[in-house]
Amino acid sequence: MSDEALKIATENSKKSMPSESQKQFLEDSDREIKEIIDGNRIKFEVHETRILDLVRNGKQGEIVELEYPKGSGQFKKRARFLARDLTSIYPQKEKEWTPPPKVAQKVLEKISQGFYVLRVTQKELYEYDIERFYPDE
Repeated sequence: MSDEALKIATENSKKSMPSESQKQFLEDSDREIKEIIDGNRIKFEVHETRILDLVRNGKQGEIVELEYPKGSGQFKKRARFLARDLTSIYPQKEKEWTPPPKVAQKVLEKISQGFYVLRVTQKELYEYDIERFYPDE
C-alpha cells in the first residue's frame, strides 16, 4: 500500500457515528433489503413484532405442503394465511404466512372471533403471542 493510500486509510478508519438522518436511511435500506429477501412470504425473527392484516377470504388456514428445509425433498403440512404486513415498507402487498401449527390454531381462534388485524410477536423459535390490534394503542 502506498504512503498516500495508508494515510487515507488511517484517516478514514476512525470510528465515525452516522447522523440521525443517516441512521434512518440505513434502517430504511435494511428493511427494504429484508423485504426483497423475504419476497412473498412473511417471516419472523425471535422478539420481532409485526401487525398483520389478514385477508378476508374463505381460505385462511388452508393446509398446504411445503418443502422444508428447501431442497431437501421432505415436506411438512402447514396452515397458510394471506396477510398484509402493516409494519413492512409495502403494507399493501399481500404475502403468505405459514406459522407453526400451534400458532395457526391461535390465529384461527382470532379469526373465528372476528379479529383480522393482529399484533404478532415471536417470543421464541416456535412460541408466538397473538393479540387483536387496536390502532389507537
